[in-house]
Amino acid sequence: VFIDFEGEPARPLSERTIKRSPLVDVAGLMRSIDYAARVAVHTEVERGRLSPHDAERAEAWALSWRDEAQRRLVASYRAGLTSPGLVPTDDDDFSLLLDAVTVEKALYEIRYELANRPDWVGWPVAAVRERVTRGERR
Repeated sequence: VFIDFEGEPARPLSERTIKRSPLVDVAGLMRSIDYAARVAVHTEVERGRLSPHDAERAEAWALSWRDEAQRRLVASYRAGLTSPGLVPTDDDDFSLLLDAVTVEKALYEIRYELANRPDWVGWPVAAVRERVTRGERR
């Protein structure tokens, strides 16, 4: 369920309207997919519908779903590109830029979560860790 497209409310409107790579929006969608997977498990645990043991299995499944959903999002986005020059065509350059803007988005989320929902700060921290270690393997 989509509830809004507010962007990053802590950033001033003048900053949110700067023209940037379209991969910034792709990274935002990827982060939303991550949150959807994690919030689903978190909510079920909070409501007592999942035991700690079942929560571990559900989280593993949710993260697997997240990875596949993100992979399909990026593949579909790249397949639908019709304007040359919007994003790098080289696979390594594309991945590097997507990783960079995803880390930037997750760093913003860390600051936001610390101020508003400290219990959730581990999720964007994990995203930064995953992207940085992924980049090290390249």
